[in-house]
Amino acid sequence: MANEFPLHTIETAPDEVRPALEAALASIGFVPTMLAKFAEAPALLQAYQAASPMFDKTSLTPTERLVVVDDGKLP
Repeated sequence: MANEFPLHTIETAPDEVRPALEAALASIGFVPTMLAKFAEAPALLQAYQAASPMFDKTSLTPTERLVVVDDGKLP
């Protein structure tokens, strides 16, 4: 698909979302694919961050949450 969001790294992400990617790296040891793609649209990444505490209240296990967040592409 030609319109896919690029897969950003901390170095290529817009300045305003780099701290979010750095926090993910520090917290779980890698930047999930979803966050790396959301970095292309800073407002999207910021909205996800605002809603993610609700995600922690689901019945999913930590491993299941990682699979959902990383689209199944664990390192």
